[in-house]
Amino acid sequence: MGRHNFCYTIRYGKMPAMTLLLQIFGLVLLVTGIGFGYWRWIKPQGDSLDFQGKGLLLLVILMVMGGFVGSPFWWLDEALSFSWDLPLLASRMLAAAGWSFVVVAFVILEHPTYRRLRLALLLLFVYLIPLAVAAPLFHANRFDPAAPITYAFFAIVLLMVVATTWYLLRQPRIFPDQLQDLVSPSRGVRLWLVIIAIVTVLWGLALIVTDDGPSTLIWVWPGDLLTSRLIGVMLLTIAAGAIYSLPARGTARPMLAMILTYGLGLSLASLSIPHCQLTHKSFLPLWVGRAAASQCRRKNMSCPICRLTSTAMVVPTWPLALRGAPLSKPAPFISAMAALRTGGCSPMDRFGMRIRPVC
Repeated sequence: MGRHNFCYTIRYGKMPAMTLLLQIFGLVLLVTGIGFGYWRWIKPQGDSLDFQGKGLLLLVILMVMGGFVGSPFWWLDEALSFSWDLPLLASRMLAAAGWSFVVVAFVILEHPTYRRLRLALLLLFVYLIPLAVAAPLFHANRFDPAAPITYAFFAIVLLMVVATTWYLLRQPRIFPDQLQDLVSPSRGVRLWLVIIAIVTVLWGLALIVTDDGPSTLIWVWPGDLLTSRLIGVMLLTIAAGAIYSLPARGTARPMLAMILTYGLGLSLASLSIPHCQLTHKSFLPLWVGRAAASQCRRKNMSCPICRLTSTAMVVPTWPLALRGAPLSKPAPFISAMAALRTGGCSPMDRFGMRIRPVC
């Protein structure tokens, strides 16, 4: 193995860790969760909702349950939990995205208004449309036609794309906006949402355009453009949601909750892999801490824990990126970066062994 030891683990053969039975169990969980969501958020409305209104809420419920059921399997990097084979870090970042969708959709369902439901539709649209276009046109070779998950992936994506587009064009006004939700957020929250939008849109576009840029701190998966685009569209989704949430407190609150969840998820994902380097470890603590503090201020709370967390997490955490390696001796970290730059960590199959990227 030699220099591949830092960034790859070997899995012998091609026997998946997740059986078809487990996939069926996941499908049962999803259907059960949607049924619970119908009972929790739609049934209490009685006859006040027409067919269009129920369909809109069911779409948001699917956001909650899809992320809730899928994220644990993506975090564990189960082989058949996604429609193509993801590096471990990317799989855990996908889980973080799933959790963030769960949080924002749950907050919206607990207090649905016209603008909040439109925020959910916008997030889904920006996330799904680029993948729905790019995957079959430019990355069809990454999908296994013999795997049931492939057809399930495209069926769910197509269904959600059609439904999301329809409701964006013809959204029913089933829940009017309330006056307190239309109040403008504080200047600090608006400024932070603008900063988040600028950073994530630039980073997202960089990952979508190419997978092999000049810096491995940004382009983490050279040679895997589809995975790079999967992470890039999530960053664009965060940017779109942040921009849409600027005018009103009712949408800023769920968006801050989404940013907080995604930031924490990315931090945990990157820290959970010992020898992977990623810019999130120095950038996201600022993102997460500021979002948490903003949430508390929006509720007029004096939260010393959040203030302390916000202050402490702003400090760059490059020592954490080294996972215990002293700053004066970052040899393992630099060796891993050098291997990435020289192609030493490119995926390969030899002698019946599948070498999967960890970072």
